[in-house]
Amino acid sequence: MIEVDHACPNARERRAVQGGWGAVHWVACIPQYIPLIALAVFGATVNVMVGDILPPFLTSGFLIGTLIVWWLGALLVQTVMAREAAKSPAGGTHCRWTLDLQSIRIDNELMSSVIDWAAVKAVREEHDRFLLLIAPMNNPVLPKRQMTAEQIVAMKALVADVTASGRLGRGVD
Repeated sequence: MIEVDHACPNARERRAVQGGWGAVHWVACIPQYIPLIALAVFGATVNVMVGDILPPFLTSGFLIGTLIVWWLGALLVQTVMAREAAKSPAGGTHCRWTLDLQSIRIDNELMSSVIDWAAVKAVREEHDRFLLLIAPMNNPVLPKRQMTAEQIVAMKALVADVTASGRLGRGVD
């Protein structure tokens, strides 16, 4: 059994999942990048059709300006989301993780969750976190910075044991 007290991922550790859910990541990018691609195609088409009539660098200036505004908008969304999450009743609460061969238990003073290993598609180890892939919008994060070296080794061994026994992600392709 592994117990990790006071686990609370920071904003960097709660970053978006970059892999593990197949096409979900790429399909989610479509509404985000299509307007930028459409602007670039439109600009190139107008430049070809109109030629020398447009001032130099007008299209590239609009494209660069749009990218800057898009980036600033993404930062604003991230900042507002972090601020609102901190204001929520469960925001910033420290959790106790208890992991054994049967399940994962995540508790804090306001809630408790028990997750059977069969519900976990995979456990992804990244440089700063363990990520449990349960559903595309439900991926609990266990920060490594709040674990001891022995707990990290035990976590890797536990995941290997659960995987070998066939309990991890049972029925998931």
